[in-house]
Amino acid sequence: MAVLAAVLAPAVALYGWGHEGHRIVADIAQERLTEVTKRNVQSLIGNNTLASVANWADQIRPERDETFGWHFVDIPKDASGFSDSRDCYRPQGAHKGARDDHQNCVVDRIEYFKRVLGDKNASRGDRIEALKFIVHFVGDIHQPFHAIGEAKCGNGVHITEFGSDRCGRYPCKRGPGVRQGEWHRLGL
Repeated sequence: MAVLAAVLAPAVALYGWGHEGHRIVADIAQERLTEVTKRNVQSLIGNNTLASVANWADQIRPERDETFGWHFVDIPKDASGFSDSRDCYRPQGAHKGARDDHQNCVVDRIEYFKRVLGDKNASRGDRIEALKFIVHFVGDIHQPFHAIGEAKCGNGVHITEFGSDRCGRYPCKRGPGVRQGEWHRLGL
């Protein structure tokens, strides 16, 4: 099962996310699974597809506040790379368990859930949950703004979509301090 995470990681090269984006990432990943991995996935989620569970981690977030920080990583834009102690541990966070959770970012959670998924002694329920989190988090970690510490991991940056004031079902807005055409300030 740990092979699933290795297969999922290089399988994405999308620039649009949301519910549809997560489903697309999962569809691409499912197409690239080996037959053995497909059977192992099916043994956990039955006739469901990876796409059908791709948004589960967002859906349960309101009831499981401790998962809030698991969807992104706060790497400062001027950092030379990832630092677990700097980028994942956020004891000042307002979400449940933030003070004690030293694996409070998407990077650490993918690694954690890979171990759970591959642990034959883990309960079936824990392994199913691990698979659902991995499917979602691999999509999250490939969302470029979910890896920067500025503008609420990109959630505070709103843009226009092909000149429209609508971004899917929602109105597009510019984030605080970011004017259209100033993407260079964010290193993009």
